[in-house]
Amino acid sequence: MSSNIPQDVQQKLKHQFLVIRQQAIESLVAPLKDGDASHLDSFQQFAFELLKEESWQSKQSAFILAQHLIEYSDEAFMTKVIENGMQYFEYVEHRVREAVADCMGECAKHGGLKVYLMVKTRLFELIQQNFSREEDDDDKHDDASGASSLARIQAQKQQQQQHAHAHAHQHQHNHDHCDHDHEKDASSKEVADISTTTTSSSAAEILKKAQELKHDTEGWKCLFSAMKTVERIIVGLGTRFETEVTTQLLSLLARSTKHINRFIREIAYHTYAAICNAISYENTLQRADFGERLALIIFDGLSDNWSQVRYASSHAVRNFFAVIPDPDVDASDNGDKYDAFNNPRKKKYFEILLPPMCLNRYYVAAGVRVYSLETWKLLVGNNGRRFVAEYMPSIQAFFISQAGADNHAVREAACHCIAELATKIEHDAVRKYIPGLLDALIGCFKDASWPVRDAACIALGDFVSQFPEESVQDLPDLYKLWFEHLSDNIPSVREDTALALGKILSCEVLAKQHGAEERVLQHIKQYIHEVSKQKSDEKYGQQAMEQMNIKFGAYENVTTFGVAAKRIRDNDDVLHSGQQQYSCGSLAPKLKKATRSGCMDHGFTRDRQPWEYTDGCVHLLKELIVAQPTGPYFDQFIPILPTIASKRNFAHYHDLQQTIWKCVPLMAEAVGKRKFKMYLELLLVPMIETLQCNNRLAMNAAGNCVTFCNKFIGTKFFLPRLKPDQLEAVQSSQFVQL
Repeated sequence: MSSNIPQDVQQKLKHQFLVIRQQAIESLVAPLKDGDASHLDSFQQFAFELLKEESWQSKQSAFILAQHLIEYSDEAFMTKVIENGMQYFEYVEHRVREAVADCMGECAKHGGLKVYLMVKTRLFELIQQNFSREEDDDDKHDDASGASSLARIQAQKQQQQQHAHAHAHQHQHNHDHCDHDHEKDASSKEVADISTTTTSSSAAEILKKAQELKHDTEGWKCLFSAMKTVERIIVGLGTRFETEVTTQLLSLLARSTKHINRFIREIAYHTYAAICNAISYENTLQRADFGERLALIIFDGLSDNWSQVRYASSHAVRNFFAVIPDPDVDASDNGDKYDAFNNPRKKKYFEILLPPMCLNRYYVAAGVRVYSLETWKLLVGNNGRRFVAEYMPSIQAFFISQAGADNHAVREAACHCIAELATKIEHDAVRKYIPGLLDALIGCFKDASWPVRDAACIALGDFVSQFPEESVQDLPDLYKLWFEHLSDNIPSVREDTALALGKILSCEVLAKQHGAEERVLQHIKQYIHEVSKQKSDEKYGQQAMEQMNIKFGAYENVTTFGVAAKRIRDNDDVLHSGQQQYSCGSLAPKLKKATRSGCMDHGFTRDRQPWEYTDGCVHLLKELIVAQPTGPYFDQFIPILPTIASKRNFAHYHDLQQTIWKCVPLMAEAVGKRKFKMYLELLLVPMIETLQCNNRLAMNAAGNCVTFCNKFIGTKFFLPRLKPDQLEAVQSSQFVQL
């Protein structure tokens, strides 16, 4: 019968690459979609022939092909597929098991509830059997929902060390009345022997445990695929599954949401999302306390440290609220137009679910963030501010707790949300919670993760400027933190710190009455010239030129810090040895989180460079002039900028150049054309020099500044100010638009 299938298609179905096999299956079943079922029997037989092949790729192809054929096949074929699929629930290759899961879902879609009843018992057995790993069976008091293997080994190590110290102390106590000198030596020797023996034994046992240690995602056999099969079947059945939402299933899923394997938690919440699509409000959701229990479970998922779990939970929460219908429109008072966003049935769960939904709108993972924003709009429409104010007690408490979460991305999102409370919500709803919110932000301002510090810095600027009187007592601590971060190693932290202080300067009460303006002025005076102390890096340029002369003779490395010089500096062992290693987001819990009472040193920075102090001061000067445009500060500090811009003998001078030429247009707009034209010629020389350097970011900043000057004061006034060589450089630059 398989002779009806071309040989090239048969070979593709056994190919090692899945994409080739999928293309072959699509071409094979294409006639069925057009109504041509003449070769259906051949396709069905070939699917089972593929299943007899030894390679797992062929077996995977068999179930994918069967999945496509179910729609056009009779019950006998479906039954045979189910029976064969059950034999592969524990197959060694997980990709085959997952193909079986998808195939079972398609069978349930077309075969109905009986498909689930055929496989239910076996799937539940597999889930129960594999919920904990075999090597964890010796800990009867613990399972996969509790501490990880690593935590248990660390606890055992600590216990053994305590036992060794106690044993050594007792031995020494028993010899206290013996001859002092002789017994002291003997006792010390015996204690050392005991400690060495105990330590060696402990070390050997710990080493053995470490060798046996598995990652939290390893060793669960078919647990994930069994749960995925259940989830796929529920999706396939849809509302037909409602009668099977039993206590056994729900308790198993609730337990799975606490599993240490993040993939098990993820599939558990995907299953909850499928269940929410299957149930009805009248028959299931409103019975007893089912809705409250389900809302609390989804709350945990929306607060999980792993983005995939949050994303699955985001699907579950949207489906959960979709189950709840609007009240009968006829029941509305006086026939007024009914507000679908003010549904009391849904608001019943707002206190639980609104806080994590609100926070996830700022979560760093784009999938979670975008999906949560869409869900938020569907649920509250344009009433978000009103609902946040209404449920402020639970929302602010959740934000504060998330500001201390292990995941740095969660802490960052919490800072954004707390800032939103200050800028978008009625002040009367927020005012009583200000002390706790400020403490949370100040703690994040000392965080080891710079994105958290960055978000906290901006949030504090928003918060203090909106609530100046309530924040007065915290100002000394905040000024110290802000001025400290103006020289931070991270450029965006320096810039955003200046922006935060700019908001403080824009508040008349804080700027004048509480001395913000004077503090800022003193800081600028003290540190704006620090770049003059910057250590020269010209040695790298000289080494590069020497190498260029050796390799290319008469050719020169015409830039002070060209490609060759950069390569030499990048490979300098002294500069790049013994430095802090930065991790990806998945290792974020290893980063230290801070509290308000913690020290200022977050322990995650290198020594600050003098030019970074100057860079922060330029940002701060811009904010000072924008906030106080009629003050004397433009005339006082603008003449200093050309001197700063002329410092070009260190590796990162391009970064300082970018800052200067990004800030100049904003300062010029603040003070106006007349005053700016007085200093234009003074700024032109370093501006054009930067336009001709070989760093494209610095050139772009200078080019944008030239474009601004030409437009701001007018072409007729600007271009005649340029010397011939300057005019040529401007006209030939791709970064200038005249």
